[in-house]
Amino acid sequence: MSAVAGAGPGDVEVSAATLGVLYRSESLLVVDKPEGVKMDGEDGVTVENLLRTEVEEGVKIRFPHQLDFATSGVLMVGLDKKTTAWLRTCFDGGSIQKEYLALLDGTVLGDSTIDVPVARYEGEATLPPRGPPGTHRGAKDFRMMAGAG
Repeated sequence: MSAVAGAGPGDVEVSAATLGVLYRSESLLVVDKPEGVKMDGEDGVTVENLLRTEVEEGVKIRFPHQLDFATSGVLMVGLDKKTTAWLRTCFDGGSIQKEYLALLDGTVLGDSTIDVPVARYEGEATLPPRGPPGTHRGAKDFRMMAGAG
């Protein structure tokens, strides 16, 4: 399967090969999800649809965690209920944690905490954070790893 994902000038052609299988066993797939691809859904390019070529017919694809549409990165995919439940427990309990790398343009005053909702971007448009005011998902600590100057 090959199709175009995205919503504008940055559209990219994606296929099952684009996901880049990093690890495979009978109960687990670990893939490199590109940005601009939805996790699941009936139509369009989704991780779920792209993975159909990677698993045997009849095997249900289960997500113990998710990555946002605009986020690329390592994604774990359970291929049975037991493994998926165990991975969800690990994510919920903190024994598996996600870390994000962001490239910023502008002045960063060093390590800090973001404790307000962060705007989101679609193409050239800046959109307000999702959800009603005051319902953001909590503070996020960050540290500056390198600077250009």
